Amino acid sequence: MNQRWKIQDNAKGRVNEVCTDATLTPEKKRDRIRQINQETEQEIAKIIPAKQLEEFKACQAEQDREKEKRPGKTTQKELGPCGGIIPEPPTSPGHSHEQPHNPSNQ
Repeated sequence: MNQRWKIQDNAKGRVNEVCTDATLTPEKKRDRIRQINQETEQEIAKIIPAKQLEEFKACQAEQDREKEKRPGKTTQKELGPCGGIIPEPPTSPGHSHEQPHNPSNQ
């Protein structure tokens, strides 16, 4: 567990660096953070046997569900790794029932 915590702390530091990098666009920040999270999962998988890691994640998920059930829990939007509310994923442009705008038919 100590090795796992060290890996996670290192990842948090790397994410913080990405968040404070003013040269990156929000999309680049999301991509880089996603990459850091994947690398972190891979590092953890190297030190914790797959079965134990699966059991640990299941236990964490159960604890998260229990926290949500506690009385007095207010529903609020999840904050992103760089602070601020995580935006909704972008919707696909246009729907199949929408007609494309064609100015030549007017």
